[in-house]
Amino acid sequence: AHVFPNDMGTAPGFALADEKGKIVICMPGPPREMVHMFETYVSPYLEEKTEAAIYYRMLRCFGIGESKLETELLDLIDGQTDPTLATYAKDGECCVRVASKRRTKEEARRAVDEMTEKVKARVGTYIYSYDDENLADVVVRKLKEQNVSIACAESCTGGWFAKTLTDLPGVSSVFDR
Repeated sequence: AHVFPNDMGTAPGFALADEKGKIVICMPGPPREMVHMFETYVSPYLEEKTEAAIYYRMLRCFGIGESKLETELLDLIDGQTDPTLATYAKDGECCVRVASKRRTKEEARRAVDEMTEKVKARVGTYIYSYDDENLADVVVRKLKEQNVSIACAESCTGGWFAKTLTDLPGVSSVFDR
């Protein structure tokens, strides 16, 4: 086994490979440990094992349903080879993943950039993030950029809207009450 250190906890991770090149990766369960281990150790380990590079971008959309989003992109999805498009429905939003596998990461990034422009031309009014940021983060960043504050009055949501905002570091500069 190839052992991956755990800088964030005690449970190590490891990789097992068979003679045919199949690899099994095991990592600790807590997200804080797993994400760090994957980004720091597992991803570079896997990149060494391949002759290709994968690059992807997650476009996050609001105000359009998944079926309408897919309909707007259907010819791109049906004719795809590389890069590929995939739509995902999430709570209150949809996402489009644009991915490419090329010889180098730079080639893959360029292919993703070109396809992202095609997607943007069709559904750009619904895209609020090209970098997989969540909606609350984008809203707070825009409020700060425009030097605008926000206040809210809630009853049915039980303060959930305010909690969503106040969970973000630095929001007090734009969150009034």
